[in-house]
Amino acid sequence: MILSGKLDRKIALKEIQVSKGARAMIEAAGGSIHLTPKPVVEKKDRKAKKAKKNQAEGNAKPEEAPKE
Repeated sequence: MILSGKLDRKIALKEIQVSKGARAMIEAAGGSIHLTPKPVVEKKDRKAKKAKKNQAEGNAKPEEAPKE
């Protein structure tokens, strides 16, 4: 952990997050930081999935009758 002080050597970090100050200090010393981007995962629509499952099983909610 770099809290304060000087960085006299060039270092290379992989797969570690650093603060803006630490990044500036590492890059100023000629070092580098490499992060692999996380894959984008689409959120699943749970309600649509549940409705589809119920419809496939024949458990779909019946339509409500119109109120008079």
